[in-house]
Amino acid sequence: MTVSVRYLLEGAWYALEQCGRLLHDAIDLYERDRFGTAVGLAILAREELGKARILIQLSGEVEAGKGLSPRELSGALADHLEKQEHAQISVVLSAGYGTRLQELFKKAGDPSDPEFEAANVELEKIQEQKRRRMRQERHSLRQRAMYVDPQTGGWNRPGDFTKEVSRDELIYAMNDYSMMRHNLDVAEKYSRVRECLSDWPGRPELPERRWPKVLD
Repeated sequence: MTVSVRYLLEGAWYALEQCGRLLHDAIDLYERDRFGTAVGLAILAREELGKARILIQLSGEVEAGKGLSPRELSGALADHLEKQEHAQISVVLSAGYGTRLQELFKKAGDPSDPEFEAANVELEKIQEQKRRRMRQERHSLRQRAMYVDPQTGGWNRPGDFTKEVSRDELIYAMNDYSMMRHNLDVAEKYSRVRECLSDWPGRPELPERRWPKVLD
């Protein structure tokens, strides 16, 4: 027995729906000052986003003739780090004043600068390095946000998460969810997804895009 393209795409849609639901719940918690738990839910939402993208990728392979059993499908969705990697749509780089990164941004934004091309190449390398790190960093962040565990010099306490850290993680997660929703609506690479699901009478509406309040 093998799974069908339609089955995989319906699962991708459900996963994206769950991503949006979890992000809404995370924002509700953030606005109640439950910053650590909000981060934990945001990271779980990212896993669902990654799952959706993996399922869409698998649907393309099945459409091309590859057989995929239910057991193989479960295995493809089991790795938390793999789902975090697929959920990473955007990479945010923050540059402090007077840093090398700030200098690169300045050069890369000025086509007349003689180091314009070199600066853009270096920025792309930095983005890729950060992208490779993020899956493990976010997996570890989820654990710190959800569990009390011993650590050097004391205990990890989720209640110590700051508002700023929580807010940023929620914004980054909602940005990626929003981009995925936009791409599903208009991007050519997802046209077959739209076509396959166009006659699905029970297709749920995806949760709206909603960001945390950034001002008190």
